[in-house]
Amino acid sequence: MKISLNKIGITKNSQTYRVLEKIERQGGKTYVVGGTIRDYFFNAKSKDLDIEVFGISARRASDILSSVSNQVKVVGKFSIITARLDNDTVEFSFPRKSRVPGQTVALPEMVADMTIEEACMQRDFTMNSMALSFDGTLIDEYGGVRDIKNRVLRYTSKHTFADDPMRVIRAMQFLSRFCLTPDKELIQLSRNLSCKYSGLDSDRFLAEWRKWAKGNCPASGIKFLHLSDWMVHFPFGELGFPVKHIEFGRTQNPLTQTLDSLTRITPHLSGWDNERRLILLIATLFQNVGKVASVANSGGAVATVNYDTACVNKAELFMKSVHFNKSSARRVTALLLWHANLRMGKIDDTDVIRMANDLHPVTIDDWYLFVKNIYQDHPNGDYYLALIEKIYKVAQNRGVNKNKPPALLKGQDLLDLGFPPGKELGGVLDMFRERQLNGEITNREQALSLLRDYLAERG
Repeated sequence: MKISLNKIGITKNSQTYRVLEKIERQGGKTYVVGGTIRDYFFNAKSKDLDIEVFGISARRASDILSSVSNQVKVVGKFSIITARLDNDTVEFSFPRKSRVPGQTVALPEMVADMTIEEACMQRDFTMNSMALSFDGTLIDEYGGVRDIKNRVLRYTSKHTFADDPMRVIRAMQFLSRFCLTPDKELIQLSRNLSCKYSGLDSDRFLAEWRKWAKGNCPASGIKFLHLSDWMVHFPFGELGFPVKHIEFGRTQNPLTQTLDSLTRITPHLSGWDNERRLILLIATLFQNVGKVASVANSGGAVATVNYDTACVNKAELFMKSVHFNKSSARRVTALLLWHANLRMGKIDDTDVIRMANDLHPVTIDDWYLFVKNIYQDHPNGDYYLALIEKIYKVAQNRGVNKNKPPALLKGQDLLDLGFPPGKELGGVLDMFRERQLNGEITNREQALSLLRDYLAERG
């Protein structure tokens, strides 16, 4: 199969093309590899460009790159050179069978000692194991095109896959992003690698979860973790255990409910930025967690109040373990807490202002989507959906469904009324803000009137 470099974004007048052409003219062979080729067959936009170079030394390649780009850098211990070309960072590597002990940078005279087919075998999945030569010839020794066509995720080599168990987590995010089905042998091999979870670098997890959140099939990724026995390593692992719910007298499968919730909410997240998607999806993933943990406290059945608390604790544990940034973690926690308040009947009209404040920068619009999705198949769904609509209408009427409620008083208001500057001024503002959040003060005129009364009483 032939594919023009132009079709993957490397045009003849580009800096990248000039570099590849120069390497080829000096006896080297260049191949575009990995995600760029995969994304071409998925009709997706590719973010990274990786080139593997054969038949020419790292030093000579570096000289060629430096003749075109003024930003060339040797990085890592596997002989990698990065260069700024066409306003993007392009990575050039020199695949080798052996490494030099203690090596931290590329050896100047290092030359790839693998064939392109051997290099492709080192990659994780068949869809990532294709290469495109400078003349447009597709190298697909391991059936990547076939598997993309059949939407199957399959490992390239059993032995090389097992060298890095983190590839199981990568499988999770690929299944989500490309809506694939895992090959049975991939599931079994991943199950065999489950015992190696504890040795993984947790700093690598968050990037994979961010990619998981980009996909249109996040439920597929979570289901794979369950099938491969990796879900037990995460705080949401208990989702795989059926429980009997005391309120409804029936056995529930929290995992099935969660997968359905993820599937339902995902289409509504189209066009959202990745961080916002991640927050809503993580909240959806954890809203059912805690049922198993609460069984022991409720005579063998779920106690609602217990598992609402447990889901928040478990989510916080997960987010800490994968190094969520604090801002995003707070947003997930706020969504779960205000879902708990809904379940326990702790929200009325006066709570809407406080809810908008607590959720910020998540909005009541986001909360509305989150909780409405949860109760689509709930036994008491009609009751909760009606309550959700009522709360949401109040938020709309008060103009806080999309924004944090603005403070009704400012420091200048106190100064204008003769209040002296200082720390006490901040305390008065906080007191009035709290009354606003409690629903006691609803507009600026009322706030100013109450402030004058308060100052008059102070003398």
